[in-house]
Amino acid sequence: MVSREQLLACGVHRRRIERALRDGRLHRIHRGVYAIGHTALSQEARWMAAVLAAGPGTVLSHRSAAHLWGISSRSPSLVEVTTPRSTRNVRSVTVHRTRRLEPSDHTTRDGIPTTTLKRTLVDLAGSPAFDRALHQAEILFGAQELSAARIPGRKLAPSDADRSRSALERDFKRLCRRHGIPPPENNVRIAGFEVDFLWRDAGLVAEVDGWRFHRPRHAFETDRRRDAVLVREGMRAVRFTHRQVTQHPHEVAATLRAALASAA
Repeated sequence: MVSREQLLACGVHRRRIERALRDGRLHRIHRGVYAIGHTALSQEARWMAAVLAAGPGTVLSHRSAAHLWGISSRSPSLVEVTTPRSTRNVRSVTVHRTRRLEPSDHTTRDGIPTTTLKRTLVDLAGSPAFDRALHQAEILFGAQELSAARIPGRKLAPSDADRSRSALERDFKRLCRRHGIPPPENNVRIAGFEVDFLWRDAGLVAEVDGWRFHRPRHAFETDRRRDAVLVREGMRAVRFTHRQVTQHPHEVAATLRAALASAA
């Protein structure tokens, strides 16, 4: 993907650009933006074309940037970009105009100028996509860093979004509340592994297995390896099945109380 300005800056004469367009070596995607050799564009090429079309200083942003960062599973039908300049409308592109786009607000990811992860989340704040994007960002990049996200004049507060990934995890947290069990951390990494629930001060990990007897062997082996690593790190792990959590909550609560009391 290349812009007319880039070609001219490289010394390519205007007549050569027009000839390449006639010969099919360049294909116009947007005004002044060309694909080289073909028009079978990847998602990344569409993003780059939109950024180039909106002019210098433009970056991929909002839901498109969220998809590039991996915190949204869907890319919008119209590419979203943000530019600090006054620019014309661009076909099939949603252009957000801003008076300020600080150097700390943008970066390059996979070769595409884009808003930083933190700026992307702030841009999404208040939209239906925000909670899910923040939840995924916390999992991928860490909650502590994201909770302090700032841009001039605006602050992204820590998320109260539920980090549960399943109904069973939500059931487990309700069980803890109803039986007076101290609230655990949910879906956090420790000793190189992600665990369902963690009582850090007590060195206790709890895993809930909703489909234990239908899991493939490699998952079974990974669980056992994780348990062994946790033991070497001075942690203890307890496991509960879906049946135990939903049908025998008093037994689960008693087991947790005993495990937490023994660490006191």
